Amino acid sequence: MKKIYTVIVCFSFIISSCKTDKKNSTNVNKETQTQNISDDQRLLNSIQEAYNFSKFKKEKQVKFNVKLSVSDTILYNGFLILKPNTPEIRVLGSQIDTILNANSIESDFHKTLFFIAESYALPFWLKPDTFQKESKNDSLVTSDFTSHLTNSHFKISTHPTTHIIEKIAYKTDIKNKPFNEGKLYYDKYITVNRIPVAMKWYLEVNQQVSARVEISRISYPDKF
Repeated sequence: MKKIYTVIVCFSFIISSCKTDKKNSTNVNKETQTQNISDDQRLLNSIQEAYNFSKFKKEKQVKFNVKLSVSDTILYNGFLILKPNTPEIRVLGSQIDTILNANSIESDFHKTLFFIAESYALPFWLKPDTFQKESKNDSLVTSDFTSHLTNSHFKISTHPTTHIIEKIAYKTDIKNKPFNEGKLYYDKYITVNRIPVAMKWYLEVNQQVSARVEISRISYPDKF
């Protein structure tokens, strides 16, 4: 009888220990998940603060001139107008005036213009559900983001102190090079009171500059 009692006690202790270990493991997993989410959100908040996101989302829309050159050919020189948190942009040039919707873009040219608009608005259009911090070193912080508008994939590299985006590696559904896949470098980013006034980018494929973008005449009009 004593042996049976001892076996029962030992068995109960084993079950209790397993439950405790499982509970502790669950708590550790929850803490790890919470920490990961906090790191992602903390980086996202830092990027948006660096780009004065609170001001941007109060604006009705932003308008800027784009000069897009591939090799020695100017592909587009005109305005893009976009609204915060909407899938639409307006393309306004000397020979074009149309509204593009991310859900119904067909031509590669229009997809390219939307890609430029998205690259401009990337700090403001980042979403926590598809944004993830990857790694950090002394020179850059890298993160992953998949666009909720175009399904384009961006690997974002930001400065560890200023949180300004220095470059992105991108992959899109655009057929034409260099806009299908490559790296975009934010070469110059000129601001006044953290409000952008001009930018210069270049796109690189296989370590060769394939396209250049000049952003100027940035304004915040009331009308789309």
